[in-house]
Amino acid sequence: MRLELCSFPVTDVSFGHRTGYDSGSLQINKDELVRMILSDQRITKADVEIVRPGEEARITWVRDVVEPRVKVSGPGGVFPGIIGPLEPVGTGTTHRLSGIGIVASVEYTSTLKTGSGRAHPAVLDMFGPAASISIFASTINVVLIMGLQEGLNEFEGHAVVQAAECKAAEYLARATLEKQPNAVEVFDLTEVSDSLPKVGYILGFNTSWYSPTGVHFYGMSIKETLPTLVHPNIFFDGAVTPTAIDGARRGTLWEWCNHPIIRQLYSEHGKSLNFSGVILHRSRWDTHGGKEIAAYQVAEMAHMLRWNGAMITWLLSGNAFVDTMLAIRACERRGIKMVLVVDEYTVGKGGTDLPLIMTVPEADAMVSTGTRGMAMNLPSASRVVGPNDVYRDFTPGRPEFPANGPLSLDSCERIVGAVDPWGRARRTCETY
Repeated sequence: MRLELCSFPVTDVSFGHRTGYDSGSLQINKDELVRMILSDQRITKADVEIVRPGEEARITWVRDVVEPRVKVSGPGGVFPGIIGPLEPVGTGTTHRLSGIGIVASVEYTSTLKTGSGRAHPAVLDMFGPAASISIFASTINVVLIMGLQEGLNEFEGHAVVQAAECKAAEYLARATLEKQPNAVEVFDLTEVSDSLPKVGYILGFNTSWYSPTGVHFYGMSIKETLPTLVHPNIFFDGAVTPTAIDGARRGTLWEWCNHPIIRQLYSEHGKSLNFSGVILHRSRWDTHGGKEIAAYQVAEMAHMLRWNGAMITWLLSGNAFVDTMLAIRACERRGIKMVLVVDEYTVGKGGTDLPLIMTVPEADAMVSTGTRGMAMNLPSASRVVGPNDVYRDFTPGRPEFPANGPLSLDSCERIVGAVDPWGRARRTCETY
């Protein structure tokens, strides 16, 4: 599978009478984009705003962020199963608009009030302390402001928001058709020297069989599923996607399409290692037996692929972290050297609690990407972009606050693009 990913950098965005791209400048026909969003009857209101880096602006009710992409050649289309046909992707040519994010800011009330399946909106400041830790404070953001019909469950809410943002992403990226890219990246798992170690990536993520949201594969929610081997190229075409109503906790679609570990392993392919695929490890099994079966299957699959080593990551909660540790133990016992890339989940506001929920003796190689538990105080904002003028935590019993006023967040997990499960921000911890 050979994929050419062509980049068209965006340095300026404005509204105009047509949608087009020229030498870094993206012009958007706002009326046309809004009509396209409102074509779904479950979306009751829609607007579009542009927010730039450094602006004293706060985006609220953030559900997801996606990067504009369009399929130019090869089978299928971008975001298959969501807006593209259900065909295998990862080959041919795909265009992307870099330096820009489409931010879904959506007023939607979760029907689940507690638990990991509950929808959590996030916030994004383009200035101040929050901007220093979010990757999306440095992108030009096209904000889709939407309101949904009352009573939509989590699965319906996710489907509506994700379809809207992906349609908008493809719509904007189509402006690059017939244009010459600024850069072309080629992703191809070519044959390399047998002397190089075979290395894979085990991507753990949290999904429960009873939860209507989670990670999706070709638009299908991954629920009670054993580990699955996939080609890394499908990520660049948007075949593996997170929930679009959860804000920041499972990573945004922008991040899944630009997965830093997959990119890094590709950059070393044929040089220091032989990149040999990705195993999707659905975690948070509700019985210990389920966790063990999934861990053994991960190890068996990696062993049959003759992997010498693997990187492994996890997402979201402590329950899922047990699955990750069991997978590390199972792989190490099969002779596969494991490296865990992990954000520290339980350090607390003071940073003094235990950073990991559990460990196994075999987990002897770890890379910390920092903590998600850091509390933050955000200053007042002169501009608020969102469906209303309030900030709501959505934790039961928490009050509303004016969105333009100072905010006290008990975790940087409330800031989209701030949590770093995959090492993209190059943050870590040191012992003094």
